[in-house]
Amino acid sequence: MFQLHILFGKAAGTVHTARRLPFSVGRSSVADLRSEEPGVWEEHLKFELDAAEGIRVTAHPQAPLLVNGTPTKTARLRNGDVLELGGLKLRFWLAAAPLRSLKVREAMTWLFLFALGALQVAWMIWLR
Repeated sequence: MFQLHILFGKAAGTVHTARRLPFSVGRSSVADLRSEEPGVWEEHLKFELDAAEGIRVTAHPQAPLLVNGTPTKTARLRNGDVLELGGLKLRFWLAAAPLRSLKVREAMTWLFLFALGALQVAWMIWLR
């Protein structure tokens, strides 16, 4: 679904993938992404899916949140947005779509082409 790249903090360089929404960030033991950084609240923010606008982030009413350097309490997120909450800095990124294996489809295509070629050869022999 989406990834959070930790840009600044104790876990800088790590990537967390959110596979379901809502997804929460905070100090709480029930938070999906737990952080002990200074300035991070127990339930600092939550990511939710808005059918009309896409993925939306909402901060706790008292918790500070900057999205691309602008203070806000709620925002619609776009690919590459940077979120700052206390001593934690995150980059929001859409996760890569899982690829499906096409081996069976490819094998069936080659089998069909081989059968078509064999049928054409047989037809040419029959027409002689």
